[in-house]
Amino acid sequence: MNCSTLSPGKVAAALARQLAGSSMAIGVANPHSHESMEVMAKQLGAQIAAMSLQDAPTTEVMILAVPLRAHAAIGEQLSD
Repeated sequence: MNCSTLSPGKVAAALARQLAGSSMAIGVANPHSHESMEVMAKQLGAQIAAMSLQDAPTTEVMILAVPLRAHAAIGEQLSD
């Protein structure tokens, strides 16, 4: 199974950290800065990979860990 979390915040980082101990491949994405996700992924472990916002919906599970006001903006950036 593969999973992605969106947002560079504490909730997404905590989820990625918890899931890193599983056998899942975890992707972390930030709608604003891909570079910040690369740094986070390196800190969290080998199972964690930075991914683009456009690639996040291709995972089996996508966790949108962003403030409610950001949902609409992210939805506008994704075609589906």
